[in-house]
Amino acid sequence: MRCCWKGRGLQWEIETYSAHNRTLANNVTLTNVYAFNALGIVVLSNDFNGSFVIDSIDPGVPSKKLRFTLLSSTGESNPGGSAAAIGVNFNALVAAGGTTAVIECNRVYGATHGEHNDTGSSRDFAVRNNYFSDVVLGVFHSLGNAGETSRFSSLTASGTTAKLTTFSPHGLLPRSAVLVSGAKVGTVDSPLYNGYFEISPVLGDATSFTYQMTGIPNANSDTTNCFYVEYLRIRRVVIENNVIELSSAAPPNPPSFGVLLADFNNDSVTTLSVYLQAIIRRNCIRKVDDLPDGNSAGISLAKSEHAVIEENVIDPAITTPLYQRLSGAFAYFDNTTPSGQVRQGLDGQTGRLVDELTTRLDDAFVFSI
Repeated sequence: MRCCWKGRGLQWEIETYSAHNRTLANNVTLTNVYAFNALGIVVLSNDFNGSFVIDSIDPGVPSKKLRFTLLSSTGESNPGGSAAAIGVNFNALVAAGGTTAVIECNRVYGATHGEHNDTGSSRDFAVRNNYFSDVVLGVFHSLGNAGETSRFSSLTASGTTAKLTTFSPHGLLPRSAVLVSGAKVGTVDSPLYNGYFEISPVLGDATSFTYQMTGIPNANSDTTNCFYVEYLRIRRVVIENNVIELSSAAPPNPPSFGVLLADFNNDSVTTLSVYLQAIIRRNCIRKVDDLPDGNSAGISLAKSEHAVIEENVIDPAITTPLYQRLSGAFAYFDNTTPSGQVRQGLDGQTGRLVDELTTRLDDAFVFSI
């Protein structure tokens, strides 16, 4: 909820672009406020960011103005910034780290994230038949981060195959992934033992798994200060039959997304996929105000191994309808605007539009003439 400012000294008034829904019994929390300091430099404000008692509220309907008193002043002036807002982020729905997670038949209004997950690997995940209105991110997963750190008892090599043995059952599955760190041969960190790897559990042994190295180490690893952590990922995710209405997100705020499957580390640590299989179908994604927004996207996937994206209806006001990055070959089919115009995916690596089945059929028909 962005705002504009008026005041001096400790007494200030803010006017929000939409109804602030505050009363005199409330505090107001201000975030992302920038101001000029005493040297005339724009900084993230110490004076204006925080929680303040509301002194008075404009009687207008809907009410968009309120007045408050700063707790102290260091002489900062001209508060503002396009990201300045009142309130805090709200994540409406969360389900994470399970064998099967299902989020369905919910209505969410005015939250930052309609559905959010950045904790725990999941075998199967479904988000379906929900209505998310006036949200910045409709369905948002940010994985590829690290799980709980654990020590292990031994790390041995047979050719290029490493075998890691844990102190207790590890609970990992085929194609789970881990980060191994601290493994040494002699006194030197081993680039062969250490790193990110997909693993294979050892049948009949709940405390061991193997992974493939890029070479053959000279000896087994010293385990004095060694650790492994799970690389969090989702094996299968289905996002279907949701209505997602996006609020505007003016720069420098991040763009608004209908569906965002993101890499927590922003591609910086490993090339391993985060999402192994994704199906995203029959969702309706639109702007809550129907106004064109160059800072919004419909469906965006990073580090996804396989995906089927089909029969989604995406508002033409959303500038980037479909986007993929560092991902495998996707199958796109019949993603359109409400009027039926085909909306194609954009590959972030090549900067080129991705063919979908509809365009391939059209091309095949043309070449057959």
